[in-house]
Amino acid sequence: MSQHIITVPCTKLGAPVRVQLGWDKPMPEFYLVVFVEPPTGQELDDTKIVYSSLDDRQADGQQDLGYFKGVAVQLGCYVPSLCLCME
Repeated sequence: MSQHIITVPCTKLGAPVRVQLGWDKPMPEFYLVVFVEPPTGQELDDTKIVYSSLDDRQADGQQDLGYFKGVAVQLGCYVPSLCLCME
């Protein structure tokens, strides 16, 4: 499994989010999870999920990062191109 984790602003929430984007080799698909970024000094609360590809039927078996770029745009998150070059 490979993954990138970055913190980016999210215009939809008006707050920063933590974006985890990766390739799940055993499942041969990309995945995306977006969490609310905790305040400085606090731990990530994995119950504060903004988006998870596990809950998105269209993400099942997704082998195209363009799909997740679209999800990020809908959420108002700017994900740098570097994270979208994982193929």
